[in-house]
Amino acid sequence: TGRAACADAYREFAHNQAILKYTESNHELHSWPDSAVYTFSWEILFQLGHGPQRESGTDQLVLSRFEDSWKVVFRYIYFAPSART
Repeated sequence: TGRAACADAYREFAHNQAILKYTESNHELHSWPDSAVYTFSWEILFQLGHGPQRESGTDQLVLSRFEDSWKVVFRYIYFAPSART
């Protein structure tokens, strides 16, 4: 919880050696005078335990304008159900 924890999560993700591939798509921004919603789809392939694993989902960020700057006030990550064979 909080700004530092959110920034640390992004920093840890960016430096994680187990990530084999990461892609983003479907970037969308909807904005109003003092608020905005930014969404995108993502897919990741990473090494964990017994072999590579793949996940996908969406990321949604809600931003608010505070004076002359924008700040993220809410983040929601959706993980799509894994495909089972």
